[in-house]
Amino acid sequence: MFALAYYLLPYMILSLYSVMNGIDRNLLLAARNLGASPMAAFRHVFLPLTRPGVLAGSYMVFMLGIGMYITPAMLGGPEQTTLPLMIAIQINEAMDWTFAAALSVILLLVTGSMQLMANRFLDFERLWGGAK
Repeated sequence: MFALAYYLLPYMILSLYSVMNGIDRNLLLAARNLGASPMAAFRHVFLPLTRPGVLAGSYMVFMLGIGMYITPAMLGGPEQTTLPLMIAIQINEAMDWTFAAALSVILLLVTGSMQLMANRFLDFERLWGGAK
């Protein structure tokens, strides 16, 4: 788990950094001038503006992590298996193609549902300059 976090953490950090860097600092100063405490200004101004970066980073890390095969196979033990690793074990070692196919369909459904939810919340059409 630490290796996966170590590998995927830069994707989340870069996503958050790009959003946080684009936030106008004058908004926090305006909240402070209107009587908000530093924590209230952070919670009510800064945190909602970072929501797109958090959602995009979470989506990117999830999609990269769901198909991760090599890192858990090399670093994890037999008690730590991921779904792609379990599919590979079922195909290569157990020769249970039907169970591997069922696991593959589950992986496909989870990935597809995550894609649909991300499309709903991240609004990919607007992000890519499509229909408004």
